Amino acid sequence: MTRPNQPARLIQLETGQPASYLLDGDIFTIGRSLLCQLRVPYPIVSRLHAKVERNGTQYLLSDIGSANGTFLNGRRLCKPHLLLDGDLIGLGSAAPILRFEA
Repeated sequence: MTRPNQPARLIQLETGQPASYLLDGDIFTIGRSLLCQLRVPYPIVSRLHAKVERNGTQYLLSDIGSANGTFLNGRRLCKPHLLLDGDLIGLGSAAPILRFEA
């Protein structure tokens, strides 16, 4: 769980040097589209693939109708899931490309 004044982050693992994205809004979208806050330009990633929603100090990960699924710690998401510090997120496959940091 995070402190109220310190938003959590997503760390993109697949880049040469890990990139960090601050989750400072209420909804943070992930996908191939240029409209997403975190753009992941891989063919297995849908245009609008997943989202992270903030609810107070908690963050929920949801798949938003992607073709190939969203994975959390190697398991495919079937419903929104509360993120915990260190959770690994895969988009289109179970291989993690993002890490959640609270």
